[in-house]
Amino acid sequence: MAERVVIAIPTCKRPESLARLLDAIAALDTDAEIFVLVADNDSRGHQGFDLCETRAPRYRWPLRAVIEPVRGIAPVRNRLVSEALKTDFVCAQADDSGFVVTSAAPNPALALMKSRRFMRFLQQL
Repeated sequence: MAERVVIAIPTCKRPESLARLLDAIAALDTDAEIFVLVADNDSRGHQGFDLCETRAPRYRWPLRAVIEPVRGIAPVRNRLVSEALKTDFVCAQADDSGFVVTSAAPNPALALMKSRRFMRFLQQL
C-alpha cells in the first residue's frame, strides 16, 4: 500500500508563488497517495483559496483549500495540522520558502529542507 502524504501549504497574498508550487507538486514522480491542503491566511482577499478552488477540479491529486481567519503563522500551521491528522506523513511547505516534513507516526521525525530537496524527497516515496 502506498504511503498517504498530505502536502500542507500555508499561504497569504502570494498567488503567483503558490501557483508555481502547485505546478511543481503536480509534476512529481511518486507512487505515494498525495493530498494537497492549502490554508489561506488572507480572509479578505483569499487569492490562494480562489486559485485552489479554480484548479481543484482538474488537479492531479485531491486539492483542498481552507481559509484561516486568525492572522499569523502559528494559527495557519495549526489549522493545517488539524486538517491533516489522519495521514501517514505531512509535508508543510510555505509558498515562498523551505519546508518541513514530519511523520504523523508515534515517533515523529522533523527535517528542515530547501525546496529542491523537498522535490527529491517526494520522488523517493
